[in-house]
Amino acid sequence: MAAGKLTHRDWLIPLGAKLLIGLSFIFLTYNHWLLAPLGSLLIILLSFAAWPGTNLERLGLRIPLRHGLAALILVPLIAAFACLVIGYATRVQGVILIPLWQKPQALELVVHTIGQTLNEEMILGALLLTSLTARYQRAPLLLVSAVVAALFAALHYIFYAWRPESWINYGVLSIITLLTIFAVGLLRNNLILAAGNIAFAWAAHLGWNLVFMDSSYVSTTQARLAEPAVFNTVLGNVLVLGIIAAGAAGTVIYSRHVT
Repeated sequence: MAAGKLTHRDWLIPLGAKLLIGLSFIFLTYNHWLLAPLGSLLIILLSFAAWPGTNLERLGLRIPLRHGLAALILVPLIAAFACLVIGYATRVQGVILIPLWQKPQALELVVHTIGQTLNEEMILGALLLTSLTARYQRAPLLLVSAVVAALFAALHYIFYAWRPESWINYGVLSIITLLTIFAVGLLRNNLILAAGNIAFAWAAHLGWNLVFMDSSYVSTTQARLAEPAVFNTVLGNVLVLGIIAAGAAGTVIYSRHVT
C-alpha cells in the first residue's frame, strides 16, 4: 500500500462515530432523565474515534484546572442569581414558581440537567464553534459568535411555532424573548471562544437551567404553563433582557480586549 493512501478504515470509522454522536445527542439528550448523562459519556467516548488527537479540543473539554474550579464556584452563584431574576419575572406576571427543591423528583431533574446542558455545550457550543472557526478562518470571531447566536434564537422559534397547535408546547415566542435568547447565545459563544473550553459556559447554562427549566410555573388559574409561555414570562421580561444583554455586551468587550 502506498504511503499516505487512505483506507476504508481511515474514513469510515470517524464518519460512523460522528453519525453516532449526532444520533446520541438527538435521542438521548432530551428523553429519560438517566439517558442524558449516559449520552454525554457516549459522545465523549465516540469522539476519540471521530477526531483522534483533537477530540477534547473540539468538544471544549480541554479544561485547565483553574477554569474547572472557577466553574464549580460559578454554578451555585448563577443558580442563586437565576432565583432572584426568575422570581421577579414570575411575580410581576402573577405566575406561581414551584422551584426544583420543592419537587419530589428533584434528584432526577438535576441528573438530567447536568447531562442535557453538557451535551448542548459540547455539540451546539464548542463543536459547532470550532468547526465554523476552522472553516472560516478569516471571519472575525465575534461575527461567528453572533451568527451562531442568531441561529440559536431562530431554532427556538421554529421548535415551538412550527408544530401543530394541538401538540404539547406549541407556542410563539415574543420578539423580546427571541432577543433575550440571542443575547444568551452570544454570551455563551463568547465565553467558549474566549476560554477555549466550555467550563464557564456550561457552569452558567447549568446554574440557570436548574432554576429556569427544572422549576414548574403555574398561572393564577392553577394551569401549568407550557414551555413557550414560560419562555415569554421569564425571557420576555424587559429587565431580564437588559441584564442578559449587559452580560453579553461585557463578553464582547472582553473578547475584543483579549484578541
